[in-house]
Amino acid sequence: MRSTRQVIRVAIVENIDLTREGLYSLLNASSDFTCVGSWSSAEDAMAALNALSVDVILIDAKLPNQVAFDVLRAMPT
Repeated sequence: MRSTRQVIRVAIVENIDLTREGLYSLLNASSDFTCVGSWSSAEDAMAALNALSVDVILIDAKLPNQVAFDVLRAMPT
């Protein structure tokens, strides 16, 4: 019997390069997740996320000079 399990699509918004790249690598190394994009700023993420299909957003709640929750508010429902 074949599994019908779907891969979870994850986006990352994190300003620290090492953290963002590490999360990206970990997620893509798993068969359960795929990282559909990663950005270092809320502005860059908001510009791209509307065009992507995302299940989960991992976002740094303390992005410098930005309100992280603006990204969530900008997402289509």
